[in-house]
Amino acid sequence: MGGTINTHSFFGALTMKRLFVILAGAFALFIGRGLTAADDGEIPLSALAGKYSNVVQGSEAVCFNQTTGKLALCSNVGKVAGVVVFPVTVLQVGDATRDVNGNSCATFTVVLSDLPVDASPPEVTVGLHNVSKVVTYDPSTGAGDASFAIYSGGKRWYP
Repeated sequence: MGGTINTHSFFGALTMKRLFVILAGAFALFIGRGLTAADDGEIPLSALAGKYSNVVQGSEAVCFNQTTGKLALCSNVGKVAGVVVFPVTVLQVGDATRDVNGNSCATFTVVLSDLPVDASPPEVTVGLHNVSKVVTYDPSTGAGDASFAIYSGGKRWYP
């Protein structure tokens, strides 16, 4: 059913780019929290303009197929040979600036560590830059969609 996985081979096979698919949304979610609607009940996009900082802390279960070396659906644990759960803790710290049109730029650092804590070192990624633009926005709900790209060392890193 379960299984063990060498964390060093896990981080080698499951690149940080793939794991950031899971984490990328976490950084964007904090922007706009704590806003109150205007008298007409709407939150205009321009009200989200400003500077933000965030800290994301928690744990996640990432499922991995040791046979294929790729991410796997967690519903396949115990059903498909080689699929194991890899629990990790996440600590992400960063800051962002958003303009009145919904364009934003963020810089952040992420630390991932396997659970339970053992002798394997945490994976630390410093100086990632997330550039995003609001694609759709509904001021009546304060919800919308954005496109983004993550850069590292001046090169596009994801997607």
